[in-house]
Amino acid sequence: MNVSILDQLDAGDAPGQGPAETQTRWSGLQQAIFEAVRNPHDNLLIQAVAGSGKSTTIIEATKWAPGSSLFMAFNKAIAEDIRRKGPGAEVKTLNALGHLLVMRNRPAATLNARKTLEILKKIMGEGQDFKDDGYTLSRVIGLAKNCAFGLEGPPDTEGFISLIEAYAFDIPFDKLSSYATICREAFEQSRLDETTFDFDDQLWLPIYNRWTFPSYDNIFIDECQDLSPIQHLMAAELRSAASTMEGRIVAVGDRHQAIYGFRGASHNSMDELRVRFGMKELPLSISYRCAQEIVLAAREFCPTIEWRPDAPLGVVRHAESDPQIFGQVMIVSRTNAPLFSAALRHVRAKEPCRVMSNFIESFQSFIRGFKATYSRDLMAKVDRWFEREMEEARRQGKKGKMLGLVDKYETIKLLAAEFHKVWDILEMIKRLGESTSGPIFATIHKSKGLEADHIYVLRPDLLGGFGDLTPEQQKQEDNLHYVAITRAKESLTYGAR
Repeated sequence: MNVSILDQLDAGDAPGQGPAETQTRWSGLQQAIFEAVRNPHDNLLIQAVAGSGKSTTIIEATKWAPGSSLFMAFNKAIAEDIRRKGPGAEVKTLNALGHLLVMRNRPAATLNARKTLEILKKIMGEGQDFKDDGYTLSRVIGLAKNCAFGLEGPPDTEGFISLIEAYAFDIPFDKLSSYATICREAFEQSRLDETTFDFDDQLWLPIYNRWTFPSYDNIFIDECQDLSPIQHLMAAELRSAASTMEGRIVAVGDRHQAIYGFRGASHNSMDELRVRFGMKELPLSISYRCAQEIVLAAREFCPTIEWRPDAPLGVVRHAESDPQIFGQVMIVSRTNAPLFSAALRHVRAKEPCRVMSNFIESFQSFIRGFKATYSRDLMAKVDRWFEREMEEARRQGKKGKMLGLVDKYETIKLLAAEFHKVWDILEMIKRLGESTSGPIFATIHKSKGLEADHIYVLRPDLLGGFGDLTPEQQKQEDNLHYVAITRAKESLTYGAR
């Protein structure tokens, strides 16, 4: 692939949100779902492939359900969008439901998003450890609540060590044990204080306290492949509270888009739901987004995906070199370093672009922790940090940790070579994260839910994972590849290695 090919891309092909759901007639698969929803006796699991119009289908399905219904949306933005489309159900996120239960049972309690950080600050003091790692430890504690820690008794330090290692948190090896102890202490203090609550408490407290859930005949759950263990327990409580003996759950998701294991989502969420509730499974296997060649590529990971009857042929190609990428293309990458390298070419050319990456969220505090004014001084300190952490990761055989360290180090090295002062690095990162114009550069995790006519994959050799992965880890890597493929409507280009 070369620049001239990219220049031919239609300027109107801007990335959008979700599939273009323009069909006016329901397919046979959709009709089968509606008929199944009409029967109040069956718990249903809908396997919906990428671009299958699942939102349109499930919203319509709520209108076929007898009795009262609750639609559990994945996040607030999705909930608001669904409400505008007039479903036959009350719409909430699981967090909103949890908030309702907290206020009903603890009416004097107040929401404090910084509750865990404030507890950690009291335990750790305001020294460098808190400044460097307080935010990361707060994420560990939040993950513990999502993983249903502490429901049968206080979790121990070893449990937090296992959690930190399993999810490859960026915590220095020499502080792992002491930080795990701090997490245990902070978790316990958080549990004992119900005068305030944070967003993770909204899910955890109703289960821990065994509060009574509201009653509905039908519970619709969207994006069910991404539910965490505590959310599974909330689903069970909702069904138990159903207003009739026939209360049931209708869950929709895509097994092959389960990529949030690192955030606490159950890696096998849909099958766990199917077994727990004895669900009847129905397919939604036609992609209204992807061209035929895109679907053929996706079948390596999802054999059941089909293209729509009028789908264009499309194209999947392999580039010999990565050009300067302009035009309406979404550029995706498994890791951060290739993403920022490509985005910097836009910065140098004074062309607008937007970077979407979890790295941006934690990068500034991490860099500030080195207390360097100039990039050369920053890199001297980062070099020492990298060597120390890599040596320990090798000693312990932590291949996932090693890969994360390499990606972070290469990204910082790239940025430090571009700017003389650390302040300029931080400002540039902030601008890239806040930009709303130009092509999107996104990690595959951040690209989920987006689409574009043309997708360009940087460093395709990084897809599939590295080292000795567990079956669950390998499945997550395969799912990431599938998500990258199915963002494309017309063309998919694998960049140079």
